[in-house]
Amino acid sequence: MPPRRKKKHKVVMRRTRVAYRWRFFGETMALWFKRLVFVGSAMGLAWGAYGVWEKAVLLTVTGVEVQGPLLSGWAEAPPVKKGQPLFSFSVDQIEQRIRERYPQLRSVRVRRAWDRSVRIQLELRTPVAKISVGPDRWNGVDSGGVLFPLEGAGAHLPILSLPKEEGTTATALPFLAALRAAKESWTDGLYKLKISSDGDGVLYLAGDVPLHWGKIRTDPHLVAQKARRFGRVLLEPEAIGGIDNARFVDDHRVVIQPRGTVVQKKERHG
Repeated sequence: MPPRRKKKHKVVMRRTRVAYRWRFFGETMALWFKRLVFVGSAMGLAWGAYGVWEKAVLLTVTGVEVQGPLLSGWAEAPPVKKGQPLFSFSVDQIEQRIRERYPQLRSVRVRRAWDRSVRIQLELRTPVAKISVGPDRWNGVDSGGVLFPLEGAGAHLPILSLPKEEGTTATALPFLAALRAAKESWTDGLYKLKISSDGDGVLYLAGDVPLHWGKIRTDPHLVAQKARRFGRVLLEPEAIGGIDNARFVDDHRVVIQPRGTVVQKKERHG
């Protein structure tokens, strides 16, 4: 009986080794099969991407539609041209290039359309004043203080004469906004605001009439109060024929010189 048991044990051990070898062989083959499938899939994707790219190159821009103002130099060097590959450019990069080229634009939007055309939407900044940068050359200033080349002379815009453009637009622009909000008729004739280094301002009105305003402050209530006071003085009989200049003695009193009179003899206090 004991010898027979030993023989059965040997047979079981041999069968276990064979099963292990077959299992190891199967696992190895499965691993290599997965690797081959992965390599084949990668090659297939690469080939497919190459085919898609070739077809994409054949897709060209059928037209460019610009919605917005016609800017100088655009026709000579457009950012997107008809006939170029439709997917040869990045929309974000084109928008960034247009903004850098034309700082007077407030917003730029570039989109590809289903008919393979490209649509570009442009919106200009709205200038609220202008600053001279040379003979017959002006920079516009928007409500946020951004400077940009002004298209045209902008005759209706008030001129800013500032000691330091970057440092004082933060005061000049809120002051102009408060002055417009006062809605006094005389403010329509404002064509220049000059601010000195100590913060005093002179408003030049229609007819080159200087109004010495005093300290330029941005408090809307104070600006509106002074604007109304000066407006009432302009309605006085002494000012009907026009004035040569005016000056705020303080925030509550203004002195005017009627046109064609001597300052010492004909002053009007309001």
